[in-house]
Amino acid sequence: MINPRVVIFFGSDGTGKTTQARILARELAQRGIKVSKAWIRGRHSLAFYLSQLLLKLGYQGFVIAPYAPTGKILDSRTLPGKRIWSLIEFISVVPLVIRRMYLPLLQGRSVIAERYVIDTIVYNRYYIGSRFDIYARILLHLIPKDSIIIHLDATEKDVFDRRKDDLMSRTFIEFQLRSYRSFARSLNALSINTSIESIDGASKLIRERMFQGS
Repeated sequence: MINPRVVIFFGSDGTGKTTQARILARELAQRGIKVSKAWIRGRHSLAFYLSQLLLKLGYQGFVIAPYAPTGKILDSRTLPGKRIWSLIEFISVVPLVIRRMYLPLLQGRSVIAERYVIDTIVYNRYYIGSRFDIYARILLHLIPKDSIIIHLDATEKDVFDRRKDDLMSRTFIEFQLRSYRSFARSLNALSINTSIESIDGASKLIRERMFQGS
């Protein structure tokens, strides 16, 4: 039995990442493997506090979700300095990468990332656009070598049915699904459609990828 160093999940909201990360962390812990969990996406630390201030200054967008009530968020697309905001998002996420990924690895722990820099890139590409691409290339280099990368997918209908109380617009979900599928191909990730696979079936496929050749 090998000790998996890093397992990274990515995919749209509602595809089952939390469930599979929890199952995997429990199984590894039962085998005596020390595990840390990581969750990294966007609008952390400095970016979060600035977003709260900008909301009060009137930089607001409105999300019309199919099920949840219309809500108010900071829409980065309304900001005049999108290049600066790209930098703010980048410098806000890097310390978390160090603290939640690389420090546990230095301590000899395995890391299960429910979300990681792929999610940061997709999130910011939606709100900022191509201006974030220069930072996207850097963030992709922060994926540890030999990471096991797992893409969880689902139909648009199932995503909304599973997360119907969340404030997510249809365009955001469509963008996520499309972007994550593209990353799955470019990163040669294991891609599992949780609209087809059961929780146990998906978990079995993940274990097979992790321990193949062991």
